[in-house]
Amino acid sequence: MASPIGESPPHGGDFHTDPLQDDVVEDETDVVEDDDQEGATVEDVIEVVADETVTEAEREPEMEEGRPEEIVEVVTDETAVEAEPEPEVEVEPETELEVEREPDSLDVVEEEERVEIVVEPDAVDMGEEEVPSLTPGFVFIPAGSFSMGSPIGEPGQSTNEAQHTVTLTVSFEMMAREVTQGDFLARVGRNPSYFPSCGATCPVEQVSWHEALDYANLFSAYMGKAQCFDCTGSGTAGVTCSLKTAYARPQDCPGYRLPTEAEWEYAARATTTSAYHDGGASDSGHLHCETPFHLTDIAWYCGNASSTTHAVGGKTANPWGLFDMSGNVWEWVWDWHRADYEALSATDPVNMTAGSNRVVRGGSWYYYAHYCRSAYRSNNSPGIRSGALGLRLARSW
Repeated sequence: MASPIGESPPHGGDFHTDPLQDDVVEDETDVVEDDDQEGATVEDVIEVVADETVTEAEREPEMEEGRPEEIVEVVTDETAVEAEPEPEVEVEPETELEVEREPDSLDVVEEEERVEIVVEPDAVDMGEEEVPSLTPGFVFIPAGSFSMGSPIGEPGQSTNEAQHTVTLTVSFEMMAREVTQGDFLARVGRNPSYFPSCGATCPVEQVSWHEALDYANLFSAYMGKAQCFDCTGSGTAGVTCSLKTAYARPQDCPGYRLPTEAEWEYAARATTTSAYHDGGASDSGHLHCETPFHLTDIAWYCGNASSTTHAVGGKTANPWGLFDMSGNVWEWVWDWHRADYEALSATDPVNMTAGSNRVVRGGSWYYYAHYCRSAYRSNNSPGIRSGALGLRLARSW
């Protein structure tokens, strides 16, 4: 394994070649980052795999290509469900449901954890809206409207963050934490991470966009839900996935999937309108790796991460209970990247038009503070694997 030290984090916006990148599932050419960058350093390890070539012209002028990026607690393999008895009705003793871990389950955990979830028999009261019980480890995100993007003049702003109003008509649930190395190993049977020594509770990384969809399918099967994607191939040779033809858009599938870009930012903001989800602002004196800064309370970034990933959920959650929506690892979302995303529908927007790169969100342990802003957008080839790029899942209600 190559040393993670060697190159400085990028300036500006796009995602340049990152030292921790591994193989690409499709043959693409990535752009090498600028030499005058400063901050935490890492050594490039990129593997190119399919016949797709990405030119600098196809990328957003300020975005850095090929870097690492940045979900939730794994559903434990034993889940106890307690049903509360109806008044004056005799009920059977509570039954504990156990789900056995597969033979190739995580071998670094000495004993399985049990999570006890108490739910109403038919629904969970979510204020004005009643919804079925949540998937353990997920957070309910109610439908609503918000201002997507950043206001003119926000420090660290990129040219592809035009602020516009978006309405989401479909409520969804999202993992409270990024998918961990333990989660991925339990479902897929291998751990591709650049930082395996970080441990089972650290975010999985070096996962391509296609491999993220494959994981979503496996998790859907594990939870008894419909699979959203058709996938071919397996293992380190690479897997290729696409949305099943039965669904016009990912939100239509009842199984687990990647969030759309609009869903991701809506969930990250959690009703906040500030640059960061803790209500804090961005300023010109804290755009890079500077500390002290309020960002250290909610994110692992180049100023405090010590050049590595960290266990998920270690920082303060956003107002809706989502951890690591800023920093730790970038997160894949569904959408193809387009600079003028404000031109998409204002209602349930999702870019289904094929392009060169998929969107990544959230910033990471390797990157500057302003990359952790709720509005910051980056993008990468769907076949790239990076030591700072992971995922978290969502599911429509």
